[in-house]
Amino acid sequence: LRGAIERGELHLLFQPVVALPSMRPAGAEALVRWHHPELGAVSPEEVVAVAEESGMISVIGSWALHQACHQLSRLLSEGHDVWISINVSPRELRSADYLRQVSDALISHRVPPQRLVLEVTEHAVATDVEELAVHLARLRAVGVRIALDGFGAGYSSLSQLRELPVDLIKIDRRLVDAGPVAAHGGRSVPLVDVVVRLGQRLGLEVVAEGVSDEERLRAVIDAGCRFGQGRHLGAAVPAEYLEAQLGAVDPDAGRRDGLPAGRPGRCAAPPGLAAHGDGLAGHDGCPGADRGDGRAGHGGRPGADHGDELAAGAVAGDPTGYHNPGRLDAGAQMRHG
Repeated sequence: LRGAIERGELHLLFQPVVALPSMRPAGAEALVRWHHPELGAVSPEEVVAVAEESGMISVIGSWALHQACHQLSRLLSEGHDVWISINVSPRELRSADYLRQVSDALISHRVPPQRLVLEVTEHAVATDVEELAVHLARLRAVGVRIALDGFGAGYSSLSQLRELPVDLIKIDRRLVDAGPVAAHGGRSVPLVDVVVRLGQRLGLEVVAEGVSDEERLRAVIDAGCRFGQGRHLGAAVPAEYLEAQLGAVDPDAGRRDGLPAGRPGRCAAPPGLAAHGDGLAGHDGCPGADRGDGRAGHGGRPGADHGDELAAGAVAGDPTGYHNPGRLDAGAQMRHG
């Protein structure tokens, strides 16, 4: 893995997150992939394990952060109303330098902070809730959004979820696959419906992961979940295919979805995160109010408009960092509504 960045063996793929029920792409998760010249495609699990063991997780994480911000800046400059999320390891979060890295990446690539979502797994947070909550709060104060990935895998309690400074939860695919549970009055309710309602009551936006077929898609939509992700909605694709998919979407679809249209170069909140007055307002005057549980949104605080702050700086490192081991059929990768 050492030297893989310099040799061009690492690249990012982007899996769409779509608004429901319209199927409009609203964002994407950036996923690191390693194509070894002899071993071929190395599984993501192995990449993370080797990176952790070798102490390279921070180096690879920094590279992924800049590559994702570079692509996000391109998409916003082309008028696409999207956000991009990246995965963050506990070691990166605990690093004294990580907050500066994120701030530098946002400034270098001229990315409004609310357009970047940092994903941390439920398992990682559960190992030391209080310490990681402090680090997450500092990142959130910069303006980026925090997502709790794999929610429902069984690691965190409801009280911990309420204490964590997160904006979004991503429902674990096992809950999406799970059958109904008994409810009051002898009724049966799909488990995904319970989790979606919980997230909404806590003022959080919810993404259902692992939407792998039409049946699961229907269950997620019926539960009132506003965002979905999974192979039935779109596979992970190279950046150029994501751009092509977004270019084929009606630009007015976001307004019909009830999502804030956003303006490239200004700090509009990611679609859905500031649409319901849940305290997740953007720094640029997007709608939003205090949650009522002591975790106020970022909207309206002094110095909230980052238009000038993000106007300076140059792109750091390789502007593309893309190594394409094999081209994909874009038309087969994205299901449009």
